[in-house]
Amino acid sequence: MQPDAGQITAFACASTIILWRAIENPKWQYITLIILTLYVFTPWIYIDHLAPVPYVEQIIFLVADMGSMLLILGVGALLLLVYPFFITWKKDILGLYFLMTILVTFFGHFPMPIMGYGISPIIGYLIGMTATQKIKMAQTN
Repeated sequence: MQPDAGQITAFACASTIILWRAIENPKWQYITLIILTLYVFTPWIYIDHLAPVPYVEQIIFLVADMGSMLLILGVGALLLLVYPFFITWKKDILGLYFLMTILVTFFGHFPMPIMGYGISPIIGYLIGMTATQKIKMAQTN
């Protein structure tokens, strides 16, 4: 009953925008919004009772324990990760997903795959950036 609350929140935010744009009927837009909202609230209500693993789920707070200047630099570095998705000042869904994944960490003990899981998020990030650039190039041609 408890999927990762942070991941489902980030996924639902990005999915809501995709579905909202794809569905033309306002009635179905609101139905999908309600369904996705239920998907988000369920894991936040049924929080996992396992103890958090500090080097994964509290990685930002580990940096904060080393000093407030390092915390500011760490959060700034994380925000630089999502900056390329918003360079053109268009709403980019993948950028929103990464941004939500970062922000949700401040609300509880939720894994943050941007920093806490090793190299796989970096590979995923590079794949996402490549796909975003190819889509933007295809749209301009």
